[in-house]
Amino acid sequence: MQHQWIGRSLSRDAIGVAIVVGMATLAFAEHASAGADTTRAVQPAAADPLAALTPAQLDAYIAGRNAYKRQFTPEEGLGPVFNIPKCSGCHNNPIGGAGGSTVELFGFLDPDTGEFDPLRELGGPVKQASAIPGCSVETVPSAANVHTVRRTLGSMGYGLIEAIPDEAIEVNADPDDLDGDGVRGFVHWVHALEDASGPARAGRFGWKAQLPTVMSFSVDAAHNEIGLTSPLLMDDNAANQTPGTGDCDVVAEPEVSDLESTSYLREVEAFQRYMAPPPQAPRSGMTGEVIFNAIGCNVCHVRSFTTSTDLGIEPALRGVEIQPYSDFLLHSMPDVPDGIPAGDAGPDDIRTPTLWGVRNREKLLHDASIQVTSVRPFGVAVVDVIAAHGPLGEAAGSANAFAQLPQVDQLLLIDFLRSLGRRDFDIDDDDDVDAEDFALAVECMGVMITPDDDCAVADLDGDGSVDAGDLETLQSLLGGEIVDCNNNGIVDAADIASGFSADTNGNGIPDECEDLPDPCGLEVHRF
Repeated sequence: MQHQWIGRSLSRDAIGVAIVVGMATLAFAEHASAGADTTRAVQPAAADPLAALTPAQLDAYIAGRNAYKRQFTPEEGLGPVFNIPKCSGCHNNPIGGAGGSTVELFGFLDPDTGEFDPLRELGGPVKQASAIPGCSVETVPSAANVHTVRRTLGSMGYGLIEAIPDEAIEVNADPDDLDGDGVRGFVHWVHALEDASGPARAGRFGWKAQLPTVMSFSVDAAHNEIGLTSPLLMDDNAANQTPGTGDCDVVAEPEVSDLESTSYLREVEAFQRYMAPPPQAPRSGMTGEVIFNAIGCNVCHVRSFTTSTDLGIEPALRGVEIQPYSDFLLHSMPDVPDGIPAGDAGPDDIRTPTLWGVRNREKLLHDASIQVTSVRPFGVAVVDVIAAHGPLGEAAGSANAFAQLPQVDQLLLIDFLRSLGRRDFDIDDDDDVDAEDFALAVECMGVMITPDDDCAVADLDGDGSVDAGDLETLQSLLGGEIVDCNNNGIVDAADIASGFSADTNGNGIPDECEDLPDPCGLEVHRF
């Protein structure tokens, strides 16, 4: 049983395919033979809390999630101009992640000097799409000669990203292309809004890597998207239409009066800080990732980092290996220019977006120009996105290499990308885990599987087969107790699937248990 992208035979004369398949199979076999980790827990779903939080941190996460959904009114500081009245209005797929919304930006680029004016006195560089009563909606002023669109960027796992050491990001930078591969990524060194006089840090949030911390990200977004002022950004965004700010916003600044633990900004920071990264299933070894690496995608979309071991960082965030598939560097992308500079980031410079969770994104590229729809499904959209990386940008070599791949290789790579955000045990690939997945997991038992098979997402311990331990974990995940009527230490469904127990009437009860009164309370556990 294989995924829709993978159910194809490999041609013997496709030498490149044979090589990568062999490499992936070998990597998987070595992992299994080395002894799989049978203690690995089910990965949290996207936007769920980290598993290792303290009770107090979990409470802060829950309070922050509620604050993230809070809808502001003009009396509470909304506006005078704004894009959305709540954080979850943009970051909605899932909450805290990316979304289907876009934001317009504008400014003036001097054709003679190349200097950029964000036209702040005319409401720039962000055009707010809405206004509170008594204030007119902004328009793009005639003085602007640059006008662009950016989609909502939701990296997720924000606290873990903040905890990546600066030097771990810097080590991947090659601004002078010393290795001659055409990729020149550079660090955007910036100051945190909450520590403007402190040392510069490697930016990692925003399309221009213009923000280094979760708090800076929260303050900036609250100001530009909701219109909330704070001690760090005290002035309302200028409205470029009359009546002006003073005529329609009567709430005194700062509208969020402090940054203490109970403030709105601290609450939304805690939600994002303690958010788990999106899952990835299966967790490693897919042939498509080998191809992804072979054509150079991993030069920018770096698979893994380990967060800082600094004792000042919460244990749940400290020394954790994460797989964001981003280098958090800026790269020149002239084929899909943004047009809006920010700090040391030029008009064509774009921060490498994370790929974890990419399977669930509705809009792709920074300008949302490629969308996943029923007409353009995920795989087709991915092909278009990769093509947009060339022919001139730093990723042009990889884009061209992908175009030259046999179709089967392209499909394997796409299937790997579909694993980024897929949940453990989601065998039917419908973004939830339910009774249908339990039934499929039973069918997977006793079959030797590879990481490219759909059954691999149910092989939680990575030993190459779905066994009783995996099935028991799934049964617990679905909310049922472990059903073991014959008391042999193995879940009954596994006994039946393996042939250890007969089930002649097909009711899910081993025949040896049929005569027991209320056998195992099965009415509760019949998935």
